[in-house]
Amino acid sequence: MAARSIVQMLLASFAVGLMLGAGFTRTARHLGNAHAYVFGGDAAGGAAGGADGAEAAAGGGEGRPGAAPSAEPAPPAPPRVPLPLHTTAVGGGSFTVIEEAGALPRMGTLDFGLCRSSQAQKLDSDGFESYEDVQQSDHEEEDEEGGEGHGGLMGLPGCSARGLNGTVLVLTPMHNRAHQSKGEMAMDRYFRLLGKLGYPKELISLAILEGDSVDDTYAAAKAAMERLRGQGYRRLMLLKKDFGYKVPGGKEERHKHAHQLGRRGHLARLRNYLAVTALRDEEWVLWLDADLWSYPPDILQQLMASGKDFVVPHCVVDKGGQTFDLNTWQETEASLQLQDGMSGEEVLFEGYAGRPTHRKHMEALRKEGKAVVPVDGVGGALILLRSSLHREGVLFPPFPFQHAVETEGLAKVALAMGYQAYAMPMVEIQHK
Repeated sequence: MAARSIVQMLLASFAVGLMLGAGFTRTARHLGNAHAYVFGGDAAGGAAGGADGAEAAAGGGEGRPGAAPSAEPAPPAPPRVPLPLHTTAVGGGSFTVIEEAGALPRMGTLDFGLCRSSQAQKLDSDGFESYEDVQQSDHEEEDEEGGEGHGGLMGLPGCSARGLNGTVLVLTPMHNRAHQSKGEMAMDRYFRLLGKLGYPKELISLAILEGDSVDDTYAAAKAAMERLRGQGYRRLMLLKKDFGYKVPGGKEERHKHAHQLGRRGHLARLRNYLAVTALRDEEWVLWLDADLWSYPPDILQQLMASGKDFVVPHCVVDKGGQTFDLNTWQETEASLQLQDGMSGEEVLFEGYAGRPTHRKHMEALRKEGKAVVPVDGVGGALILLRSSLHREGVLFPPFPFQHAVETEGLAKVALAMGYQAYAMPMVEIQHK
């Protein structure tokens, strides 16, 4: 069977699993032998929460197993208290729902002020302009006078980013993150940066998947997520699943070329597991690496202002400097010619001496000065895409697909299904 047919069949099964997974998070919590805990939340329900809010207000649905259905309107339920539920997640893993609001907010019309560059002059402790500075910038006056906002960054119509809206599910796979990293606990840095996002918390859901760690990553992640309780986040979920994968030769050899297909295929599997299990009704998905050094607080606004359904920023080592993530690229005539002579099972990986791919990377794209450019592969440091793409089957191939795998393969699969991936070379995030 042709590789194209195989991937179409697999992606179709992924899509079915994703639809089942959305229902699963609402119903299967009552089965199995693992535990999920629902803490706090507003049980008022009502129109703002849709069907889920109505279930919570009636005392049934999520968090209240065993409630008999009734045609009669139920009286308002008291605030929810911690309630243990017995459950199991897809594939034998487990998940813990740290907090879930009874009345989940849906679409909201927001005012984010001006869309700004990570190259701005007023910088916070991480070297990026703070969200407060964004709303009080010198460019506000220009926008009020009928301009298009901060055209110096992107040159986009409506770059002021006003009127953006949408619920966002932040997805992060984690592995061995309970350690000190450059003067700060790696887990602490992740949650510190997340907490500085200048996006309404009531529209943000967070799901973390920990697996195969040999340190205390799961316990550290759970403790950190517990501290987020009551801070207004829409939904918090921690998943645990050990896939049993180990890089041959250990951590020191994880970047060797010979190990990349197996390693990246494993990463694709766990990303798909996380997406299928955690995605519910959110409108956007933000894939966020656990080990990013820094990113602008308004990164969501900047990416949304592109007007694209699938977009990534430029992951660099230092601001304005060398590209860190080489997996975002455009194909060239030379790279396509190279692939014409390859077998269908071969994959091109970036950054290996003596193995040129002839692709155009983000440093070259940045020099062209364009705000938004189409790309054929994306890196996984930070990805924003419409959740509908995942629901339709745009997922991470764990096997070679058009000579790509995992995140680069995600862009290839998207294009095969009619969705173009884009990058913003001037919008920078940092990875050390």
